[in-house]
Amino acid sequence: MDKKEFVLLIIACIVLFIIGLTYGLKNNENVDSGFEGNIDLSGGVYVRFVFIGASDCFFANNKEIHHMINYIKPELDKALKNNSIKFISTGISYDLSSTTAIEYLKKTGPYDEVLAGGGAFNLGAIKYASGGSSTPKVLLFLEEYETELFGINMINFTDSQHLLKTYTGQFEIQELYKIVKQYSDSALADYLGITDYITMYLD
Repeated sequence: MDKKEFVLLIIACIVLFIIGLTYGLKNNENVDSGFEGNIDLSGGVYVRFVFIGASDCFFANNKEIHHMINYIKPELDKALKNNSIKFISTGISYDLSSTTAIEYLKKTGPYDEVLAGGGAFNLGAIKYASGGSSTPKVLLFLEEYETELFGINMINFTDSQHLLKTYTGQFEIQELYKIVKQYSDSALADYLGITDYITMYLD
């Protein structure tokens, strides 16, 4: 092999490497497209939406509940942002199998984070529902985070979390659905009890 052929071979290898890398990145980006992270990490006041369900619970796994959760999350996000409040969504499944849990949560995704599998030993279930197995359930928390970001590390991290509302069962979640659908942004903030906190924080 002469020098010219060797150079052409090197160039061909580099081109193939770049094509392969580009293809790999493209096809591995957001593989679970139902779970894209979209959290504003700049700190401040947040409302966390937590949905708890299970694939083997009829009341947590039907078209009506899927529709209501899929409506509530983006509308609540929009209303809160109009009140200078940021939004985080968490999906939790009581299924024992994490694979089954992830497939189930995709029906009401996307979520910023998911806690899937483990049944009643699921850490999210323990934290947010004390391991109780009643589903479906929606919890709304007011949270405050002060963060400094350095690369992917968070230093001087403090947080406070206050439970605002709990909705257990399809009928209570339906009430939240109606409220989100009918209330103005400011009326929704009043209903959640965060208006005074917004004023205090922003002032």
